[in-house]
Amino acid sequence: MKELTFLKGVLPRAYSRFCDGEVIVSDKAAFDVVTNVDKEIELYFAEELKKAFPEDALLGEEFSADQELAPRTWILDPIDGTYNFSIGSRLFGLQAAFMENGETVASVIYLPNFGELYEATKDGGAFCNGNRLFVSDRKIRDSIVSFGDLPHARPHDAAEQGRMMQKAYSAIARLRMYGAACLDFANLASGKTEGVVLFTRNKWDLAPGLLLSREAGAVLLGVDGEPYTFSSRGIFACNRRELYEALK
Repeated sequence: MKELTFLKGVLPRAYSRFCDGEVIVSDKAAFDVVTNVDKEIELYFAEELKKAFPEDALLGEEFSADQELAPRTWILDPIDGTYNFSIGSRLFGLQAAFMENGETVASVIYLPNFGELYEATKDGGAFCNGNRLFVSDRKIRDSIVSFGDLPHARPHDAAEQGRMMQKAYSAIARLRMYGAACLDFANLASGKTEGVVLFTRNKWDLAPGLLLSREAGAVLLGVDGEPYTFSSRGIFACNRRELYEALK
C-alpha cells in the first residue's frame, strides 16, 4: 500500500538527514527532555506528508500532540527513546503509523543502530527486513517482560507498575526496561520477549507497536485485563493471556 511505502521511505531518510549532527537537549517537562533532532524530524515528516498526502492530518509528539483524529491521520514519534538518544545510547528508534477512520492500518518502526526496519499492515502480517514475525511460545517461567519508564506524573499508575514488577519477581525469568516503546514492541513481535507493560495513552508511543505486535500474534489487553483500546490506562501486550494472569 502507498501509505506503508511512504513510511518505509521517509523514516530512514529523516534519520540519515538529521541524526548525525549536533544534538541540543532541552527540558520538556519533569523527567522529560526534547532535542533539536526530534523537532527537525517532525518538521521534515510534515513537509513530506504535505507533498504526498496534502489532505491528511498529522498527530506528532512535538508540534501537533493535540490533533484530533481525522478520517486519515498519521501518528509520529520522531525519536522514540529521546532520553536514551540524548545521552548517546543506542536504544532509540523512529516510529510512525497511519490511521484510517480511527483504526491503525499501517506502521513502521525503524531501529537504525540495529539495522532493523519493522513494518505491519492490518491483516497483512508483521515483518522485519522482509522476514515474517511471530511472537514466541515460551512458557511463563521462561518469559521476559519489558516495562516502560515509571510514570512520574501519575503516582497511582507508578504504584500499579511497581506492584506488577514485584509480582514478576517470582513468576517469570527476566524484567527489562528499555526506555523506548519501539524496542518494547519490536522485541515482543520478533519473539525476543514475551510481554510489554506501558502505562500511557500517547498514541505516538503506542500505535506503531500495537499494530506490529497484533499482526505478529500478540494478545493486547488493557492493564485491567479487558481488551485494549486507546482509552485504557495502559497496555499489557503479551504472547499469551496466561502471562497477564500471572502478573495481575
